[in-house]
Parts: sequence; C-alpha cells; structure tokens
Amino acid sequence: MAALAGAILAVTLSATAGPVPDRLERFRELASDRLSVAQVLDASLAADAYREAYALLDGEIVESLGSGSVFASTAFLQDRLDGFSDAWGGAAVRIVRLGALTVGVFQLVDRTLGNSVRVYGGLRERAALLTTFAHDGHPTVHPLPAPAGGIQFLVAWDGTASGRGNRPVQLEVARQQGDGVRVVWTTATVYPDGLVARSYSVRGLDLRVRYELHYPGWVPGCEGQTEQEDVYRLTVGTGTYARVTQRQY
Repeated sequence: MAALAGAILAVTLSATAGPVPDRLERFRELASDRLSVAQVLDASLAADAYREAYALLDGEIVESLGSGSVFASTAFLQDRLDGFSDAWGGAAVRIVRLGALTVGVFQLVDRTLGNSVRVYGGLRERAALLTTFAHDGHPTVHPLPAPAGGIQFLVAWDGTASGRGNRPVQLEVARQQGDGVRVVWTTATVYPDGLVARSYSVRGLDLRVRYELHYPGWVPGCEGQTEQEDVYRLTVGTGTYARVTQRQY
C-alpha cells in the first residue's frame, strides 16, 4: 500500500505541476547554448537570455503556487528549482516563505550581473509575480519585523571582493505595500558615493556596517587607514533603520 501510495503521489505531482520537462529542457538549452556564448560576446544577448531564463523560472513558481496544497510548499518549490539549478550548472536558488509572500533569491552566475530577487504572492485571487529586484551583486535575504504586522525584509547585494578584503555593498529594506513590494530604505541614499564595506551584520533589530573612509590623503591599500563603523536600529514606528552609534577605527 505504501508503494502504491507513493506511485499515485508521483503521478499526481507530475500531472498537476504542469509541463516541467518542457521548461527544464528549454532552460538547459539556454544554459548550454545562448547564455554561454552571450556572456562572453555580447551583454545585450546575455540580458535577453537572462530574461527568458527568469520567465521560465517565474512560470514554474507561479504555476506551483496556483496549484496549492503540497505543490505550493517551500520544500516542493525548492526541490523543483534544484532541478533547474542542476541543469544550469553553478546556479544557486533559494526559496524563502515570508507570510503570504514567497521570495526567490536567484544567483545564476558567479559574476554580479544577472542575479535577481523575485517576490510572488496573490494578485486578484491568483498567484502572480509581484515584484522583482535586480542589482549588481550576489543577493541574500534577511527577514525583518515590519510596522503593523506587515511583511518586510532586507536584501543585501554583495559585490566582488577586492584584494584589501572589502567589497561594494548595497542594502535595501523592502516592504509589502498593497499589491506590490517596494524599497523603503536603502544605503544608496545614506551613502550616496557608494558603500565599500569591510563587513556588515544583521542581528535582531540592529544592522552593523564597517566601511572605508575616503578622506583627503586616502590611498587604496595603504596601512593604517581609518575605517568607520555605523550601527543602525530598526525603529518601531517607521520600520526603517536609524543610525544609533558611529565609531572610527
């Protein structure tokens, strides 16, 4: 009986989840043909390949979410997308469930171009892609408390590390608003000249960032450079970060 139940479940998953082999095969073609050439030769061709790859991934996730039940579970989605990661080779895909939202963190290449954070949820009683975020860097997502019990999270975009052990970083707080998800705080505003961080951490309500100070006479790579560490705390009223301490090293 257990074997029969397993066989029935396998057939049901295959029938309900939609034309996965077609998407997976097309995804594999993109990885082996178009994208491998486009990455080397033409940035615009690479952008087209990424666009088609994400359309396939979006279709897979939205269809599974729309099917409901076990097909909408994080474990099922992650298992499906692991198949796409294997077909791509070197891709990293992570699914995070935040309340009614499903957040996909996609790193398709080792380079910082072509990565994305994509948010899925209900739109007029149907599963849909609500919002996409793209930036130079490798993305990670950190859940955060939000005002009035809403949903929000922090997206960290890590650039390529330099020989000095620091890297360009952009941090964004995204919050569900109506039918979409929007950025409500970003280090691009706090550090308009860009943030080159030695390190950063997200712990509870606190965000700690240590970074280079580019003062008169500063030369990259010299010993004895002064760095600065800012500590931000998530405020209850606004749900965004405010700086509470600042220290130089």
